[in-house]
Amino acid sequence: MRVGGTADGAESPPILPELVGGISPSAVFRTAGFFDAARACSPQYALGEFQAAAAAHQQDCLAEFMKGHGATPQAIAFMRAAPVPAAIAAIREYGPTALVYASMLWADGSDGWAIVGKSGVLVPLWWPPAIDNDPRYRAFVHAHPGVALWSDRIDWPAADITANSVELPFVFSLKVCHACVTLGTATVVYSFDRNGRYRGVRLRQIAADY
Repeated sequence: MRVGGTADGAESPPILPELVGGISPSAVFRTAGFFDAARACSPQYALGEFQAAAAAHQQDCLAEFMKGHGATPQAIAFMRAAPVPAAIAAIREYGPTALVYASMLWADGSDGWAIVGKSGVLVPLWWPPAIDNDPRYRAFVHAHPGVALWSDRIDWPAADITANSVELPFVFSLKVCHACVTLGTATVVYSFDRNGRYRGVRLRQIAADY
């Protein structure tokens, strides 16, 4: 999935009070009917009628459904932080961080990933990472105009965890559009300190598929 923005660009990833100390397995929310509830909330608070407040009202509506079906405050906080309706489907811990896999109601996809640090930081992987300053990436983009990073190859990583840090590598596809041929891959490493504070990203390697 690629919908714009950056993971660590001009705006830092958000710190969610509900996630300080780490995310609990109880934040998983697999209740049937979640997407149906999201679709029902949307027309109740249409953009044309509610303008800028529409999204907040839609989230409030969906939060009520989640509360009624046993969702925890962390599950609801994650839903509110996501750009589309999202419910955590699985969580795996990596030292002072955890990787979250979520069911998400995109126009052209149904899932997404995010990293949660014990500091409460939420680093979404649905935004492409900010590696524009790396000369290897710039060279690839120059050779393939319009190419961008897509998160459709992300999976549970083999993390490098030490006493002072954790590094999580993820493979992103390089292509021009969602349905376009994959031109290559970029392995990007997300770094956190021992307290789960986000340090940033770096490009480990870039490889062409031809």
